[in-house]
Amino acid sequence: MVGTLLVLFARSSFNKENGVTPIEPRIIAFDEVPAYVNDGGRNQLCRDFMAEGEIGHVVIGHNVMQGDGRNGANSHRRWHQIFVVTKGQGTMMIAGREYPVDVPRVIIIPAGAEHDMRTAADQSIGYVYVNDFLTVP
Repeated sequence: MVGTLLVLFARSSFNKENGVTPIEPRIIAFDEVPAYVNDGGRNQLCRDFMAEGEIGHVVIGHNVMQGDGRNGANSHRRWHQIFVVTKGQGTMMIAGREYPVDVPRVIIIPAGAEHDMRTAADQSIGYVYVNDFLTVP
């Protein structure tokens, strides 16, 4: 299933009648979602497959970087992040520490920790990210 993300999560928001608000399964093709570059990023493309509130309080997306790429150093006070590395290799910077990463890896980034994914000139990396919101807007 390369290039497609299957979304089958149970919605975590509730209604008064039966408790859980059901959602329909969706299959999302990567190329159907607009790509963007993060502020401070280079040689990378991000895609957000769903916004906060579509399925509880999570955001799921995908990032690809090639050759001398950077995500751009950033931190988030409102959410933890989980990266699931799906291809390639790179270097993850978290709170001033450097971690080499390759497939398969899961990276857990606590809320508030500054982080930046990087690739060298001869590297590329792809990963799915999940933002798990701690607070509701």
